[in-house]
Amino acid sequence: MGGNFPLLLLKLISHRQGLLRVCEFTLAEIEHFVDPGNKSHPKFSDVANFEFLMFPREEQMSGQSAKKLCLGEVVAKGTVNKETVGYFIARVYLFLVRLGTDKEQLRFRQHFANEMARYAADCLDAEFESSYGWIECVGIADRSAFDLRAHSKLVITPVKKELVLAFKGNQKHVVKSLDIE
Repeated sequence: MGGNFPLLLLKLISHRQGLLRVCEFTLAEIEHFVDPGNKSHPKFSDVANFEFLMFPREEQMSGQSAKKLCLGEVVAKGTVNKETVGYFIARVYLFLVRLGTDKEQLRFRQHFANEMARYAADCLDAEFESSYGWIECVGIADRSAFDLRAHSKLVITPVKKELVLAFKGNQKHVVKSLDIE
């Protein structure tokens, strides 16, 4: 194909009693970091009136079905953790619909507490309905500041000998910049 277009293939996967057709494309991941003390989103007002099919954990636990909800209302009530998660729900929905997903067969299922990582504040899966039931196709997670805190604790100790070999002639500047003299 070429260009910057994702590779799009049709693939058949054996799934217990039959075959499941899925689209396979180059994987993309978004890690959108926010201040854990302020999880508002500057463009949330653009999607606050957005309606989508949601399956909140409370409805799952009580045996109810997913229902069409207003994004601004579920964020205001705290059903969806914060504006940033809400904003990405809308963006993922619009992306999947643009790819051709039927709106009536697309829902966002909220994870139970025991399905989330211990440090996650909220998680939802975009799922589409198929002849095999609901299948996850996108995950949205508020991992709070866990990743940033973990990365900030990393300590790297460079080996001076390797720096000399890698930065011939400039190693003094590199050593000084790294403050490892």
